Amino acid sequence: MVRESPHAAERACGMEVYGSDADGIGGVLKARCEDFVVRELYEPRLSDEGRYLLVEVEKTDWDTHQLVREIARRLHISYRRIGFAGTKDKRARTIQLMSIYGVRWEDVEPLRIRDVSLRFVGYSQRDVGLGDLAGNAFVIRVRDVSVSGEECEERLSLIHEQLQRLGGAPNFFGMQRFGTVRPITHEVGRLLVRGDVEGAVMCYIGMPFEQEPEDTRTARERLWEAYRSGLTADAVREALRSFPRHLRYERAMLDKLISGTAEDAMRALPINLQRMFVHALQSYLFNRMLSERLRLGLSLREPQVGEWVLVGERAQRVDEGTLDMAARLVRHGRARVALPIVGYDTDVEALPEYARRVLDDERIEPEMFSLPHLSELSPAGTLREVATSLPSRLCVDDEGVVLHLTLPKGCYATVVLREYTKSP
Repeated sequence: MVRESPHAAERACGMEVYGSDADGIGGVLKARCEDFVVRELYEPRLSDEGRYLLVEVEKTDWDTHQLVREIARRLHISYRRIGFAGTKDKRARTIQLMSIYGVRWEDVEPLRIRDVSLRFVGYSQRDVGLGDLAGNAFVIRVRDVSVSGEECEERLSLIHEQLQRLGGAPNFFGMQRFGTVRPITHEVGRLLVRGDVEGAVMCYIGMPFEQEPEDTRTARERLWEAYRSGLTADAVREALRSFPRHLRYERAMLDKLISGTAEDAMRALPINLQRMFVHALQSYLFNRMLSERLRLGLSLREPQVGEWVLVGERAQRVDEGTLDMAARLVRHGRARVALPIVGYDTDVEALPEYARRVLDDERIEPEMFSLPHLSELSPAGTLREVATSLPSRLCVDDEGVVLHLTLPKGCYATVVLREYTKSP
């Protein structure tokens, strides 16, 4: 029997079940920044004549975007000249590669930023962009575990064995994909694909959550109530006056609403953030499909008709005629089982029944991802593996548990850890 997650926030993001049914160790993640260490794995192409300076940035308790803006401010350049492969956790110690266009190391070396160190890597003919990494290596401490000593070791061992039999940890998209304080990113995306741009704008700006700071929550509550009772221009102007200054994106959208349309307000956001809404909905649908697959008791190494297998970079759809061959490839480690990230090119009829059931339940059709009102956000769809790696080491000590974990890019350490802790 599959173990259901009791945590409302996880279930709201499609992570409805666990891959293991053994009791977890409990505990707290990121009690201290140094408890969560992540290092990017990369192999940059260097060139002495390159226009881009590459630096390895080690930071503690810094949001990636905030740090990029701080470096740009110190160098008196646009933040758009700084590239990075992915945003890293703020409450953590992280090591990642960045590129800076048109500067030399001697311009950067004197910078002294609190809790940040910069190391010269070299020069390159190309910048660092999103996804330009092989993966991430993590060393993570879990504190305040609910059991200790031999019982802790026994639970970790049992969970690890169950996941090995399953074929790895379920490769869910983690909470970070949806918003840890306001998990609404996929709900904004849902409204966008249904053509309700005003609803999407107001959901992003106005939907309040208890976990927010009081001044932020109060401002959102007023606007949300005004929207639900019939939004007026005066209510939008009042919201612009009352929203805290640090909510830059929300204020920019409100400003556009005063003089323009909902589409204008959505386009006030950076294009990557606009795309994130639709991608988050795709991620939610994937999570729900994977949850349904786990409920069927299927191994993550057991391909089904209508699924895909990835052989290197090549993808092969599994049908009745190729099922046996696909199963052999996966058994011998030459292929990995994958499910679709639904987009406008996804063929619903070819999907397995459990995946079609999710789309029917959510009232989502692939063609809805072709957005006539915001065509630049329309995704064709892609594939994602159903399993990811397990920890290489699990160490119990007097302060809790330390896990050593290496994951491919796009995979979430917190998703693996939830199997061992079963904590919210």
